[in-house]
Amino acid sequence: MQGDLTNAVPPPGTGAPLPIDGGVYLLRPSAGAGSLLEEVRKAIAVAGDAPVVVVTPAWDQETVSLALRAGAEDCLEESELHDPSTLRRLSTAVVRHRIRTGAVGESRRLWDHLARDIEGQPAASGALRASGQQLRAILENEPEGVLTVAADGTIIAVNHSGARLLEVEDPAALAGH
Repeated sequence: MQGDLTNAVPPPGTGAPLPIDGGVYLLRPSAGAGSLLEEVRKAIAVAGDAPVVVVTPAWDQETVSLALRAGAEDCLEESELHDPSTLRRLSTAVVRHRIRTGAVGESRRLWDHLARDIEGQPAASGALRASGQQLRAILENEPEGVLTVAADGTIIAVNHSGARLLEVEDPAALAGH
């Protein structure tokens, strides 16, 4: 499913499943707010394990509040259906619904794994940066000439001793040759 979801939205007063990350049930309620609670509850019964996302013509705090209290996972304004980031938002609604309902299984393990990866990135990035700085300091202070060459023969880097051996004042001048 790509970008624009306009054609996927059912007519007012009905709902329709969408095949996004295991399923999302889009509900487009009828105009009367009085029936919204009942429509959301019916949609939840029909949707099964899929989260219900309510699509409204315009953003209305009362409608959104009612829909969420009735059990909808999220609400979208019709104009948001043209935005490609809406698919990401619907995918997030699926994950949130699975976590909230306890039906997470593999999704929960994947979510935990991603969270650990994200938490560990700053430390790993810092360690890699420190390691690179340490290696650079060793090569720069090495009394022997060190020349790093790519597979195609292009010079990547030269330390100061290597530049002196090649009778060049600035080692950076050799990079790329």
